[in-house]
Amino acid sequence: MGRKAAEELEKIVSTKLSAGDYQFLQKYAKDAYDAGAIELPTVSHAVRLIVKIKRANVLRKLSSHSSTAEKLVDRIELRYKILMKDLKIQDKF
Repeated sequence: MGRKAAEELEKIVSTKLSAGDYQFLQKYAKDAYDAGAIELPTVSHAVRLIVKIKRANVLRKLSSHSSTAEKLVDRIELRYKILMKDLKIQDKF
């Protein structure tokens, strides 16, 4: 993701969350960066990591029901694409 897109997402996140939640994400980003889980210690990178972890957990839980999991993944990906389009952000996950 480009720097401009990351900055736009960070602005959106900061306006949609409470101050306490945003501070939590800042600390989480620093900890995740220190652990080598993300490339930069930014809130936008932390949010992406949280989404990736959540998605992996959902897929793992639904792996025994593959058709249900596939439908859920399709819905999640569609919602993600719509959100990114609405935010005018191109993501390279």
